[in-house]
Parts: sequence; C-alpha cells; structure tokens
Amino acid sequence: MTNNPYRDTKGRFCNGPLTADQSGRRQAQEMFSLEQCERCEKPGYERHHKDGNPLNNVRENIEVLCRRCHMVVDGRLDKSSDVLRSIMRKGESNSQSIYTESQVREIRRKYIPRVHTCKMLAEEYGGTERAIQAIVQRQNWRWLDE
Repeated sequence: MTNNPYRDTKGRFCNGPLTADQSGRRQAQEMFSLEQCERCEKPGYERHHKDGNPLNNVRENIEVLCRRCHMVVDGRLDKSSDVLRSIMRKGESNSQSIYTESQVREIRRKYIPRVHTCKMLAEEYGGTERAIQAIVQRQNWRWLDE
C-alpha cells in the first residue's frame, strides 16, 4: 500500500495537491447547497462564480444554476450551437460534404447492382465505397429528390 500524503478538504485521499481553482470550487461545493436555479427555477446542479474567480466564495459571488443556464452565462451554449448548426447543414453547405448535388444525382442514376457498383463509382467520384453506398441507399442526401 502506497503512502499518499494528499487529501482533499474533507480528508479524503486524492491524486495530488489541489490547484487553486480546484480547491476554490470544492470550497464552494461544501459551503453552498444546491437549491433551484436562480434564473429559471429548475433544480440547480451547479455553482457559478459571478466574477469568474473560483477562490472568491462569498455568497454574493455564488449563483446556483441549472446546467443550461450555466452554459448560457459562460457563453458555452452559443459555441455548442454553432457547432451543431455546422453539422446539421445539408448538402454542399455542409463543410464535411465531398460531393455536390449534381454528383449525388449522377451517382444514383449510374448505380446498377453488379454492373456499375459502389466500388466503381467510388473510384470515379473519389471517396469511399461506403460513402457511395450510403448515397445510393439514401442514408445520406435522403432529402435530395431525383
């Protein structure tokens, strides 16, 4: 059994010394119980340091928030919404797309099982056999009509 000299604020063993941020957050966890969110009145699960300093644990600096409100206050919800919007773009407006709408229509028109296969179309248009298969089976670009 190893001798670990590190303990947290409740005397439990931890992996190493606490940084100032960790110890400040832990103090806030111990000092302020979670009530309802101070903004939307849902159950509050997080403590927000209004001035951004986790060491400042005076009551006026602590706000009990639900996860969503905490993300809004910190600006994290806007960032995640931007990421989701970029992922949810259809067709050519999606930055991940390697085909154009006209190419997808051509691929669907040219595909003939055992004659003009997904593998042959992948070589012709670039990309993978799986990507062509998803287009042909309408798993991708399903909104695009012929």
